[in-house]
Amino acid sequence: MTAPTLTQAGGSPRPRILTLAVTSLLLLLAVAMLLAPPAEAKVPRTFFGLSAVRPTADDFTRMGQIGAGSFRVEIPWPSVQASKGGPFAWAGADKRFRQAAAQGLQPVPIIFGAPEFVTGDSRNIRGPVKNRKQKRQWKKFAAAALERYGQGGSFWQQHPTLDPALAPRDWLIWNEQNARAFWHPRVSPRKYAKLLRITRKAFDKVDPAARMIVGGMYGFPDNRKSMPAKRFLKKLYRTRGAKRLIDGVSVHPYAPNLGGVKKQSKTARKIMNRAGDRRAALWVGETGWASAGPKKSFVVKNRKIQAKLLEKTYRFFLRKRRSWRVKTVFWFTWRDYGGAKICSWCPKAGLLNRKSKKKPAGRSYEALIAKKVG
Repeated sequence: MTAPTLTQAGGSPRPRILTLAVTSLLLLLAVAMLLAPPAEAKVPRTFFGLSAVRPTADDFTRMGQIGAGSFRVEIPWPSVQASKGGPFAWAGADKRFRQAAAQGLQPVPIIFGAPEFVTGDSRNIRGPVKNRKQKRQWKKFAAAALERYGQGGSFWQQHPTLDPALAPRDWLIWNEQNARAFWHPRVSPRKYAKLLRITRKAFDKVDPAARMIVGGMYGFPDNRKSMPAKRFLKKLYRTRGAKRLIDGVSVHPYAPNLGGVKKQSKTARKIMNRAGDRRAALWVGETGWASAGPKKSFVVKNRKIQAKLLEKTYRFFLRKRRSWRVKTVFWFTWRDYGGAKICSWCPKAGLLNRKSKKKPAGRSYEALIAKKVG
């Protein structure tokens, strides 16, 4: 007599039920995954940038502690070369690169200015593109800066304890060249394109992979010999051969509110796209509000509103990071300061007060980094 099967004996087909149970569980998990909100994409630490006025060693330590990822390093030509044919003195820039890199901050260099011995102007803000001699001297300076701080540069070789991966690929060329305060005697997209062209030639001899970023442009400079950023950028792209020189565009969208920041940044991105330059990155080279200062200034708020605007601004650019190709958003400035004023509201634009205590904006900045950075 054949032994009864499990089913015949009144039992249940366990293998089949087990299979059904596993299948049901997998289906439930799949449904749960479909219904669950998608995991929030992390962003690179370098997205969160800072600039600072006369930063100390302690400032850099604090920047690293809160998780900031990028730091703008100014390299003004007049401070690097004191005389015609003289040596390049990198001590000041070396210090900033060393302090930033030691805290894991990506240094983002800005090369700008021209010594009086080159242009004959003591204000050091004339574009060195008037003649072959000026162009040749700028090219030497630009090439020397790249040889010093670029990929495999002498600075990194002399500081082996620093991470060589922090050597910058991106270089900001000049600053607010659409404003007469930074480009005398009158701003000119055509002449600025010349500066880009000779810089590209200089860079190509050192590292063709180095990227050039159009210097940060203030939206609405108040001078008849200046030019709104929108108009300047349009004219720049219309200049023959300019597009192939541009790897990114930096804007300084200061505004009374977030709406103004959005509008200026969106305008820049549209101009870039319409020029056929969708590949180029958009940089927010400066943005910010002060927590105190002259009431007539549209960027002067209070501590609470400063923090609120900071959070809204960063969240907006985080949402646009992929579609607008936003590379980095730099807050101006790290810490409140005294002494000489860059502008009437600047001394109170910091994330920290003068005693290095975090303001509400500083706490918001740190919390955003902790949440968003992978």
